[in-house]
Amino acid sequence: MGSATYGVPPPFDEAQAARQLARALDNGGWLHPILVEDAPLEDGELAYADASAFGWRFHAVEVPYEHRTVMVGGPLLFAATAIVSWASNRRRRRDAERQAMPQWRALGQIRVVVSSSRLLVLHDGSWYPVWYSAIAAVRPMPDSGMLDLTFVADPPYRLAGTGICSLAPFIERTIAASA
Repeated sequence: MGSATYGVPPPFDEAQAARQLARALDNGGWLHPILVEDAPLEDGELAYADASAFGWRFHAVEVPYEHRTVMVGGPLLFAATAIVSWASNRRRRRDAERQAMPQWRALGQIRVVVSSSRLLVLHDGSWYPVWYSAIAAVRPMPDSGMLDLTFVADPPYRLAGTGICSLAPFIERTIAASA
């Protein structure tokens, strides 16, 4: 007699869920609209998913650094402190440049509502629209549970969370339909 486990859901397979959704969409299926009361949907806009994720943006930032000059004493001590000041300022400037370079910068916990015309991203209490027409590429990474969205003119998003990659086929089909 075999044993059964009750009350424990099977592990979520992101790649399998994405393949199932893609097959359903290929066969004429579509997601069913859901009710999302607090998202700023426009008239006639339907919500299809409401997900919690961890987000990143790939962009540069401005990092200020303090430029210091210390010169004291006679000619020899004056020259030595000038060289040390120059070297310290150079190191601080290089550190600031390295920190400012474009890289993945954490946004923290975000909420993503997938609608019929856009993604709505809730970050720090504000909703940001991500129009499908602005998305140039969708790259799901099911092994890591991440989804990259590349844009025509803005820095890319990286989203991670349970079920996030599964939405890639829907987003891709919606982008293609709106083109």
